[in-house]
Amino acid sequence: MKVLIVSRRRFALEAEEKRALYCWADRLGGTTAGNSGFETEASLMLKLLILQQCGGGEVHRSRWGKPFVVDQPFRWSLSHDRALACVAMSPAPVGIDVEQIVPLSEAHLAALDHAAPEALGRWVRQSATRRQSMLRFALAWTATEAALKASGEGFAVKGALSEEDFRSWRYESKMAEGCLITCACSQLPRLSLQFVGREHLARALEAMA
Repeated sequence: MKVLIVSRRRFALEAEEKRALYCWADRLGGTTAGNSGFETEASLMLKLLILQQCGGGEVHRSRWGKPFVVDQPFRWSLSHDRALACVAMSPAPVGIDVEQIVPLSEAHLAALDHAAPEALGRWVRQSATRRQSMLRFALAWTATEAALKASGEGFAVKGALSEEDFRSWRYESKMAEGCLITCACSQLPRLSLQFVGREHLARALEAMA
């Protein structure tokens, strides 16, 4: 499964490139009013690459907020945080999530308890070291969110993901630049990571002109 990644450390657009990208915002699902910066620009760029591979069209959202393109030839899922933005493409339903490896707070654990199967929260709390708890949380959180995205619901549905639903997906995770990337799919994802940048944006804008 191909995962395209935009890295904050490697991605800095010139003013003209930003203007060209934002001209596509409406067809790419729009942006939050007044919202700009890495996460917005990286997400727009990844959706533009998806649109290019779909042969054009427009990005829509399901009633749960999952982005899609009408008659898309593959399934895809998008995630971003302050360091990375990622999109996964698969012939089968897929979800992706990226999370920085950071020290845990009670807020992290409370959010996990709300969203994840109870067994995952216990597993994180049973960590022997601080580092292990950080890694276990990132794995539990990204797997849970990826599963919810793969189902099409995301966090729009209040309540934890059931253990049965959690076990219905196959998972694979990889580290990149201090973040954990996890995909959930109906078949083993076997992730292939590819960093993309300004040159990919330029080619996409030219192809879509």
